[in-house]
Amino acid sequence: AFANGPTFVDLTTADKILASLTIHATSPGSIVAKSSTSIGYFAAADGDSISGRCSIAKDSTSMNFTGMVIARGRFPDWIPLYLTQHFSVASAGNITINLVCDRESTYVGLSANPSLTAIFIPSS
Repeated sequence: AFANGPTFVDLTTADKILASLTIHATSPGSIVAKSSTSIGYFAAADGDSISGRCSIAKDSTSMNFTGMVIARGRFPDWIPLYLTQHFSVASAGNITINLVCDRESTYVGLSANPSLTAIFIPSS
């Protein structure tokens, strides 16, 4: 399964779903999910920092801090963030996977081109 988010997303201090997909597990097994995005920042002055945080979460809209980018500087910059997460699946059914991100500081933070991919691997 594959999902793209919007081209640009303003990151806030609240958790925000940037991409979401639903995958069908046919039996017990595993899901491997991968995501990518770029975190952009613009700080008010040299030495200010911003942190963009992202997680791949199963059936959740909250962060588990799978990945974090901390950037320092004054000028706009983009830093790639790639995540991989494994989930155990106990039984057959639909499972929602979300790429959830936020920012920790008060400076401008953006996410660009978020994407999320997941595969189901049966255990037998």
